[in-house]
Amino acid sequence: MSIRVAGLHKRFGEFVALENVDLEVPAGQLVALLGPSGCGKTTLLRIIAGLETPDSGEVFLQGRPATDLPVQHRRVGFVFQHYALFRHMTVFDNIAFGLTVRRRRDRPPAAQIRSRVADLLALVQLEGAADRRPSQLSGGQRQRIALARALAVEPEVLLLDEPFGALDTQVRQELRRWLRRLHDALHFTSLFVTHDQQEALEVADSVVVLNHGRIEQRGSPREVYDAPASNFVHRFIGASQELPAIRRGGRVAIGQLPSVSVAGPDGNYTAVVRPHDVTVDRTGPGWRGQAVGVRVIGPLVQLEIALEGRGGDPFLVELSRERYDRDAFAAGDAVRIGLRRFDLYPETSDDSDRAPPESVVLEGGPEAGRE
Repeated sequence: MSIRVAGLHKRFGEFVALENVDLEVPAGQLVALLGPSGCGKTTLLRIIAGLETPDSGEVFLQGRPATDLPVQHRRVGFVFQHYALFRHMTVFDNIAFGLTVRRRRDRPPAAQIRSRVADLLALVQLEGAADRRPSQLSGGQRQRIALARALAVEPEVLLLDEPFGALDTQVRQELRRWLRRLHDALHFTSLFVTHDQQEALEVADSVVVLNHGRIEQRGSPREVYDAPASNFVHRFIGASQELPAIRRGGRVAIGQLPSVSVAGPDGNYTAVVRPHDVTVDRTGPGWRGQAVGVRVIGPLVQLEIALEGRGGDPFLVELSRERYDRDAFAAGDAVRIGLRRFDLYPETSDDSDRAPPESVVLEGGPEAGRE
């Protein structure tokens, strides 16, 4: 089932939760709604489910108007962050709940319900848990039961609101891989809300980034990471850091780095850089600095560098473990940094967070384009 929303507005008192939101989700896609707290992602999910009513705008399911359709007629399954399981019921009764509360004429026979629950328990790999209570399960197991309960009514759309937010890191990673496999097996249309960018980039076919009730960008995980549509997306998705830049006469100067040729209007800009797009050496051209910290994070190493003439937090450089082991950078070392790539944002924009960037790629490393 495809989902389309058009011109959605929603306010709660003076707070604008959604502002003119248009979104289309093709049938069979797994789409992540990503953004900071209060950006409107849960409100959008609840409006699609029928749990909230928009102030204006329309919801369409499979091309049919659904804005005024009751929840029970939308064929939508909903999974909450905190499971919302009935503590006094067994796992079997929790999963069967959506089927057993149907009107008598719509309710499947008891044998069919038992068969459906057994199939779902096998699907979520909890075949022996039917007679347990939720309190006897781990957090990851409870969330699997919540997913099974949502699937029991055979929804055409599955909506998940921070489904793994209450779980520890290892369980989150296991469950999101499991959700991806489940989606690939069943091909349902799914929207899930998360503030965890890694979760969105790992699991989703497409990522929708929201901020202040508006959609900032929609694209594949690679697109929103490699080609952010605004400074907000650049800063929100993946590690990034900012440097002041000046463009004069078609060249851009960033601190002590050699200026590079970048055509465009003169003015003050912000260069946004990802740590893995920074080069570091002990000699040669570049911005002088001193390593003040080293953090080994599995296969990666982060160097913290105090750049000459730049205050504030140390500048981060991300290296492979192999490169670090070879060059053995240590705190106190004098270094030079360069940039492989950066994105430019004009500081004079009235809405600089939403201004599209200019991407500058220096194929030859820090010396490329120097005068």
